[in-house]
Amino acid sequence: MPKSNWYIAFEAHGKGPKKENIFSTRDNHWHARYRGLVEQGFSMEQLLHREEAIDALLLDLLAKLDASCAPADGKAAASHTPSPSLIDQLHYFVFDVGGILAFSRPYGFVKGQSDLEGIIRLSRKLSTHLTRLAQAPVFQYLLDKNPLVRFFGLVPPPVTFARRYLPLTRISHQIDDPRSQDEKPKPNEDLLDSWIEAHLKHPDVVTRNEIIDLALMLISPTPDAVYVHPLSLSHSLTLSPDLLTRTMLPTSRTTLGVLIYYLFKSPNALSKLRAELDSSLPNTTIPPYTLLSNPTHLPYLTACILESLRIHPPPGFMIERVVPPGGAVVDGQYMPPGTLVSVSPWVIHHNEEIFGVEPDVFRPERWVEAEPEQRKKMEGMLCAFGFGGRVCLGKDVALLELYKVVAVLVKEYEMTLADVEKDMTITWGNMVCVDMEVRIATRRRESTMPT
Repeated sequence: MPKSNWYIAFEAHGKGPKKENIFSTRDNHWHARYRGLVEQGFSMEQLLHREEAIDALLLDLLAKLDASCAPADGKAAASHTPSPSLIDQLHYFVFDVGGILAFSRPYGFVKGQSDLEGIIRLSRKLSTHLTRLAQAPVFQYLLDKNPLVRFFGLVPPPVTFARRYLPLTRISHQIDDPRSQDEKPKPNEDLLDSWIEAHLKHPDVVTRNEIIDLALMLISPTPDAVYVHPLSLSHSLTLSPDLLTRTMLPTSRTTLGVLIYYLFKSPNALSKLRAELDSSLPNTTIPPYTLLSNPTHLPYLTACILESLRIHPPPGFMIERVVPPGGAVVDGQYMPPGTLVSVSPWVIHHNEEIFGVEPDVFRPERWVEAEPEQRKKMEGMLCAFGFGGRVCLGKDVALLELYKVVAVLVKEYEMTLADVEKDMTITWGNMVCVDMEVRIATRRRESTMPT
């Protein structure tokens, strides 16, 4: 079924005509052609070519965390100074991973220990803003889709960040000189290389504008217009939040925070996970993803990640679709053409018939104890990344980050909530973000990190 007009709020806009993107488009045929040309770069096979660089970034993050806390003294983390920046640091890491995957280099969030140009804070505000506009489309024409804005163009705060980190010269060079594409070995290609290759083979589908749009989405997942003159584009482009940026950037960051919170609240689960990691992982700081994601080798780690995605799915909106001509039968009931139908991940994930008893309780054991047929059903109904042809492009990216960071944090650090009676702070938008204040201390380590 095609998407509804709810997604119009997420279209590109700025100086000139509107521009659909891979998330907002209601054209399923165009979406299928376009996605088929750009999704290869997001496969786990391609992502693992960047694992070494991601591990190096994670080591940098661990060094920053080590510097902010004292070694554990046997009293866990309760005696140490609160570290409210832990959740923000996870966001720094996720944004920098986007830079490594897209352009072969991190942006510098982890190194600088700051929210560069305030882009993370702004992205979260705009997530809430866009969701409100999607629910009340009339206001789009007073604000984002205002004809005066379209005529004069919009220069939003993310422009400074985008212009600084978008490699315009490289894009122009590789498009205008296709031979340069052959100079880089395939394993060393990043996402930008794969997008340009798709453009050179199918310029009618993956246009120059689409390359810029994809690049901007990884630089700054916010819906504001950016005028990119160096590529002689005909109109302003939007930092449009396609399904990748909605899920690749916020999903892993949100799920990391959610999992940390529920492990704090479930000491038995934390003990089980830590015991599994201590006994099964090699004596190295950052194990390879292929080892971490092996459900046979580390079943409880996989169960914890799946349970965190289930109990708190990042998407904070109804997934709307329009019944096509001819109508459709949904759950045994006929729906006439043009009817809006939708599902909520939050409702599905708390369905007792699918996920078992006490669906409101964080219980990783439900995934371990489930019979094979039931486990298959549960995994099939987990929609933190969407379903079918619209499933998140960045799903494998998010899983790579989740397995790496969760395993390392739990194995290397003692963490507790600064206030165990206080709930995590939830910010609603098209993504449901969380915040909390955390105390952190290093655990006794058998091996030391590289110096």
